[in-house]
Amino acid sequence: MDDAPGSYKGASAEGYETTFDRLREMSALSIIDMHLYNHYRGEYASLDSYVGFDAEGSLFGYQGGGQEIDRVAHLKATVENGAAELQPCIYPIGVYGYDCLCWSWYDTGKKKWESIHIDGDPLYVTAPYVFAGSGFLGQTNTLPLVDPKTNNHIGQILVDVSPSLIFNALTSNTVLFDDSFAFVINEDGGTVTGPGSETVTNDAKPPIDELIFLGRDCTDKNVYIDAFRTILSNMEEGRSQTEEFTRQREDCSTQNMYISYSSVNVKNFYPLNSSDFSRGVKEYESMIYSIALVLPASSTFQQSIDSLERDLIITMAVLVALIVVGMASIAYFLVHINGMVITPISCLLEEIEKINRCEDHDASSGFVLKVGSREIKNVYKTFELLVKVVRHANGAYFSGHLQVAYKAFVDVLSAFKHLKNKKAIGVASNNLGNVMCAMYRTMLTTGDDMICGMKKKEIISKGTAYFLHAITLGEEA
Repeated sequence: MDDAPGSYKGASAEGYETTFDRLREMSALSIIDMHLYNHYRGEYASLDSYVGFDAEGSLFGYQGGGQEIDRVAHLKATVENGAAELQPCIYPIGVYGYDCLCWSWYDTGKKKWESIHIDGDPLYVTAPYVFAGSGFLGQTNTLPLVDPKTNNHIGQILVDVSPSLIFNALTSNTVLFDDSFAFVINEDGGTVTGPGSETVTNDAKPPIDELIFLGRDCTDKNVYIDAFRTILSNMEEGRSQTEEFTRQREDCSTQNMYISYSSVNVKNFYPLNSSDFSRGVKEYESMIYSIALVLPASSTFQQSIDSLERDLIITMAVLVALIVVGMASIAYFLVHINGMVITPISCLLEEIEKINRCEDHDASSGFVLKVGSREIKNVYKTFELLVKVVRHANGAYFSGHLQVAYKAFVDVLSAFKHLKNKKAIGVASNNLGNVMCAMYRTMLTTGDDMICGMKKKEIISKGTAYFLHAITLGEEA
């Protein structure tokens, strides 16, 4: 880290302007990240969570104690994985390493945010794909990381989950008629499951129209495929509808089909201003998938229309329920992460306001019960200790113990300088000036040559400097 750009800042590094700033911020975040990862490890648990940055394509995160992440450094840009196609200048074919700017989940998630900004739905969920490095099949859920003051895009946050349990259960619990099938696509139109490809596996899924239209060599195939792509466009937009289309078999014969489709939406919350939690959050719905049932428009179907309508409603309800139950875990993690951050900060702010109003209270009965975070408790204890030191210094000053008051106020001033609180620095400087003045008057009365190891000239010099510093900060405020 000593060689990272911006390392000269040392302990004063903050924000995200330099590589060292980002390293320092993400190092602090790791305390929360590891606890969130280990909080729930059931069958619907997340696989990992990461933060990728625009600046240099760096990726920070946690996925347990394994060594899978080490393989990422040995990845190579190839034509097959498509990394060089997105960013050929920074990741040409043959280069090793993992630059998050060069991967589809980051690029698509960022482009979605740029197209809708804060007024739309920023959540992007990929179709199942094989993870780079580990070879594991999963899905990526990503949200933008945005500077609340400038509204500039900083990077993307991702949470990876396993889709196998959800969709394999969906297939095994869905019974359809002959020549009927169900399929699922994501918001980009990517195939999740389809006819002949019902199980979620590590194999790449072809476009859904290739799975449905089998007449590859038919002369008029494009006419039917173009009509079906209009239906796919409606599905990608999150619409719900029942339509009819014509499907070509492998021998170029046609079959009229009914398709009924609907989107699966999950509610999410987006902070209106992440630097000011009192501004509240905005609720929005994210389309995770669009599911469809396809049935042949045969004479048997026409004669059994009433029975099939009931079966369709039940089947759609089961499909939606299974998808919603599975994807609710995503919403749970998003809301849980917000709660883990917003609730402790709000409680800490409330306690600080009590301290500012000089209210005496016991933190163990209220604050400690509401906030389970050890880090937040430590911050509160630091503030509480600082208040006690200030009160101790004031008590020593008014009771005539000038040496005790002087040493206490010097420590308080040092603490306020580290916190960069100009108002508090000014007050502490003014108090030290008063202590210097009291020392000088005491020396005149008692005839002592020194107090606290300082002579009159040094006391006058320091007292003047403290008062001048307090006046300067007061004018700036």
